[in-house]
Amino acid sequence: MAAADPPGLAAMAPGGGAAPVARPRDPVWDTAKFIAITLVVVGHTIERYADSRLMYALYLFIYSFHMPMFAFISGRFSSSAGLTARSARSMIRTLIAPYVIFSVIWWFFGHVSDKPHAFDLTAPYWYLWFLVALVAWRLTLPLFAVIRFPVTVAVIIAVAAGYFPAADWHMAISRTLVFLPFFVAGWRTSGGLRLHRGFLAGPVAKIAAAALLPMAAAACYVWAPQADALALRPGVQGATPYVNLDWNPAWAGALRLALMMLAFVLIFAALSLTPRRAPRLADWGTRTMTVYIAHLFVIVAFTTWEAAFGWFDSAWKFAILVLAAIVLSVMLSARSLDRLLRPLIRPRLTWLVRYD
Repeated sequence: MAAADPPGLAAMAPGGGAAPVARPRDPVWDTAKFIAITLVVVGHTIERYADSRLMYALYLFIYSFHMPMFAFISGRFSSSAGLTARSARSMIRTLIAPYVIFSVIWWFFGHVSDKPHAFDLTAPYWYLWFLVALVAWRLTLPLFAVIRFPVTVAVIIAVAAGYFPAADWHMAISRTLVFLPFFVAGWRTSGGLRLHRGFLAGPVAKIAAAALLPMAAAACYVWAPQADALALRPGVQGATPYVNLDWNPAWAGALRLALMMLAFVLIFAALSLTPRRAPRLADWGTRTMTVYIAHLFVIVAFTTWEAAFGWFDSAWKFAILVLAAIVLSVMLSARSLDRLLRPLIRPRLTWLVRYD
């Protein structure tokens, strides 16, 4: 496989898992993927500093739509035709195998860094949940293809899931169901490419998006105490049922629905502002899987360096931290790193997978 993923796999976010879809490649989607993965890197970088109101607000803003955006783009490039030999090989190589490999690596990393955790493939380690979710979404998409109102049904499932205590972090059940509507909506979006050639590309949409995104970020700062009281930080992560969030059952479903609607609005705003012609960003966007898998090793190593951690204690220092996270995203998008990690991220597994 080339250093950059082929169109069908590179279209995925963070990379791989859906059956490649024979659609013309539009670099705007790769650019959108790079923007989304950079938000992931920034979000994970500032997570330990969320005690600061400024960082809490930025964290809440990013997490309100960046993983929904990944799910949306993943759905956009997924096929509802069912599992074929080709898509099964892709799923094993780019999702299941990396999930197992990096679960082992993180288990080993935890032991050598004196932060051991039990090895349990039913409990995805931190960010590896998205690989599990992509497998589930890909396998169930043919079911949604025969439903008259697939997005509506997915939204109902996501809202209802929060009322079941068993829908928690095991096998990423909660997040898989919570972010399901975005995946289905991405798949359902008619034409996909017309999304950027139609209304979202118009001046009205761009002006509205340019105003909306900073307003949403500012609102996260202004209402940070109220958001914290409502446990919106774990709420936007979608990892736990309502009972664990202390959300009143009477309004918990409505709150999750409101957060989902907000995420859709922010996704479309971000897509509207995504540049149509940014070849460098688009090129980096073809290697988001590498960034997704590798970035947390750097961040964990950095955040355990207490001297550096304690230095970030003011707004201008936080700005440096965010800039460093953006630079990290760019550096991890290098072709050389993608080639180096290819045996772990996209192993061929000829001993296991048939290619005949």
